[in-house]
Amino acid sequence: MKIKDKYKRIFDTISETISAGIVWRYTLSDVVFDIKTNLSKYDWVGIYLSEGNELKLETFLGQPTEHTSIEIAKGVCGEAADKKITLIVDDVHGCDNYLSCNIKVKSEIVVPIIRNGEVLGVIDIDSHIKSAFIEEDKELLEMTAAKLAAKAPIILKTKKTD
Repeated sequence: MKIKDKYKRIFDTISETISAGIVWRYTLSDVVFDIKTNLSKYDWVGIYLSEGNELKLETFLGQPTEHTSIEIAKGVCGEAADKKITLIVDDVHGCDNYLSCNIKVKSEIVVPIIRNGEVLGVIDIDSHIKSAFIEEDKELLEMTAAKLAAKAPIILKTKKTD
């Protein structure tokens, strides 16, 4: 199977999960499950949701992390949310802004979930393989984030604090 076909199949599964989901928080857990079980190089998959000036861990699969709350702009997750861009770190050990969760982690990708210019959260994925993430991973996760943003409850938004 060609790589593009594999990623398209995975996105189709994720799309069905999001479309069928009724309870937002369960949908997030199901999407994390779909992502983690379909890509073996993904060792930790989580979704953080924006709450004020922080990202709060909503759901994950993988080893538990102490980083259940991350300030916006701190760490790779916070930086991706702050800059509203996907960040790929090929070698976390060479990254000054990396918040270590597990010594086995070698690379990370973080994709913001954005609706109407507002960051609702991020998809965060760690791998025990250096340079694990390719263009297809980025595309898959960005399409997933866009689909999640469109499905998110209207009341789900960041709270501005002074």
